[in-house]
Amino acid sequence: MTEEASTTVALYGIVSKLAGAVPAIRAISRLISGVADVPTAWLASHAQRIRVNSDARTQIMRSLAAAAARTAARDKALVGRAIDRWTIDLVRKQENREAVAIKTVEHLQEHPPEPQLDEGPSDDFMNTFEAVAERASSEKLRDLLARVLAGEIRKPSTFSLRTLHVLSVIDQPLATALQQARAWVIGLSIPFARPINEQPLYQVIFALQEAGLLEVGLEHRAQLTSSGQFLLPFLGTDIGLLLKGIATAEFVMPVAVLTTAGNQLMGLLPASTDVELYKELAHGLVEAAHAPFGDWRITGNSVDLKPVKEVAIIRVISPAPDRFEIGDELWVSTGSPTTL
Repeated sequence: MTEEASTTVALYGIVSKLAGAVPAIRAISRLISGVADVPTAWLASHAQRIRVNSDARTQIMRSLAAAAARTAARDKALVGRAIDRWTIDLVRKQENREAVAIKTVEHLQEHPPEPQLDEGPSDDFMNTFEAVAERASSEKLRDLLARVLAGEIRKPSTFSLRTLHVLSVIDQPLATALQQARAWVIGLSIPFARPINEQPLYQVIFALQEAGLLEVGLEHRAQLTSSGQFLLPFLGTDIGLLLKGIATAEFVMPVAVLTTAGNQLMGLLPASTDVELYKELAHGLVEAAHAPFGDWRITGNSVDLKPVKEVAIIRVISPAPDRFEIGDELWVSTGSPTTL
């Protein structure tokens, strides 16, 4: 099957897969054809026309060449080059749009929108989204954009125009940095301790900060429970870090906080873990977490500035801050690691 034929089959499939979701049909058809209110039957019968094939491309070039030649007869080579550039650019943008559309359908199949939903993405959202989608040539960026559109179809106004603006400047390296940092997220922030605050991982943090997805240099203040514990669950996983230390003691740890755009984009990415990094991070948090100014504990002739004494990697059953429930302890910063 040729590339064009396979694309046609995929686009035909859009209709049957999303037949009951009118907002989804409108958003997908607008992304592909530029027209929002496209009937399902029209989309099915005209799917094969969406991609500009070689014959149609030749006809367009001939027609434009004839028209342009009448007004620029003195430099036909210049006109020809302009037509070539325009045609190549148009086809490339269309290919990018369709690739994002097909991935969006795949994500909507996994988590379909509510059948009673009668509203979809706004015109303002789609205007900006289309401009970004047609420039998305990498698989990672296409997938990220597809997740955004699928999320906006399921729940309109989920993503701000500012987030779309951030997406407009995301390239392959930044998309890779987002995916790498996804495994480090705890709540709305990333612990900014060794090894994350050192090279080479700091370069990931720097890239996200430069793109407006993170704010570095902040602190998180918390209190250990009456049993001397505090849970840091990694977003979307059953793994967490359990801080252990002085009962009811307050502590401060450095964090990099996700911006609204950063939080929205991180929430789209599939959850991932990095246990080997968590072992290093556990040691880093023991070093970095400290008592707040004015809450120093004096024992005999010494001042205890370290309320957190050790950090364990654990299985999380329930991450509720007040009544968290944990499972097996997999590794402890002051002990020997077990097999994970």
